[in-house]
Amino acid sequence: MQMLGWSLFCKDAVNMKTRFEYYLRECPDMALMKSLAEGDSDALKRMVHEYLPMVSRTAYRILCDRRDADAVVMSVFDYVWTHADEYDGRLPLHLWILALTCRKSRLRIARRRIMYIFGIRQELVVFSALRHPLEDDYVMQRVWEVYCRASVRLTPSQKIVFTLSELEGLSEEEVAAVAGMAPFRVRHALEEAVEKVSQELEIYEKVRKIQ
Repeated sequence: MQMLGWSLFCKDAVNMKTRFEYYLRECPDMALMKSLAEGDSDALKRMVHEYLPMVSRTAYRILCDRRDADAVVMSVFDYVWTHADEYDGRLPLHLWILALTCRKSRLRIARRRIMYIFGIRQELVVFSALRHPLEDDYVMQRVWEVYCRASVRLTPSQKIVFTLSELEGLSEEEVAAVAGMAPFRVRHALEEAVEKVSQELEIYEKVRKIQ
């Protein structure tokens, strides 16, 4: 009886191993993160090549500051490299990385506030960052400037929700998963953010007409 139990246990273990290997073959995200966890530098290069634009763009839109965004990018990929084994596949990899980007951006916002309290921080909005290549067009520069001004009035949650929903085009369910918020809180934060951005846009339009 004991031998039969041991045989069944071994058979189950083999089946689990087979299913796991099949899962890795059929799930590129898990395979990539497994390679990263094993210290594969080529996997890190693939990761950076595929996700750098998304991370950089999202961090920049949340923070409206190129230096802070660059710091977040470095922090995100450093974390991915050193904590790849934490990825469990419950979220698609791009959403998992977006969630990490949002967390790192929140920390950066907190850091700026601490620096402000002690009088040693840079301006919340560095308008030299408006010369980013993506905003070279004059009209887009003006729109981006309006958003950056409005962003100062947004809470961290509102910045993240607005960026993910309005600028990145994620669904409400995806935003909730990435931001770790209940859907009704996502809707509320988005409504508040849209209202504040709209108010800033109205102010800009009035000033433009006067000029």
